[in-house]
Amino acid sequence: MTYQHDPTGSTRFVVEQDEEDQDFDIVYFGNDVYPGVDVLDPNSALSMQAAVAHEISHYHR
Repeated sequence: MTYQHDPTGSTRFVVEQDEEDQDFDIVYFGNDVYPGVDVLDPNSALSMQAAVAHEISHYHR
């Protein structure tokens, strides 16, 4: 799976197409993926791997 940092966007999972119209998966990591300041912030409870799994689960809903 491809990943990329997106400093101006939010963390998300998308399916994009390349020049040959082949689908590929990509996870964009935004600044919102970093741990929050307290336990009430959901990002405080997620590791980076858990954040990827979380974004992929949105796609499968």
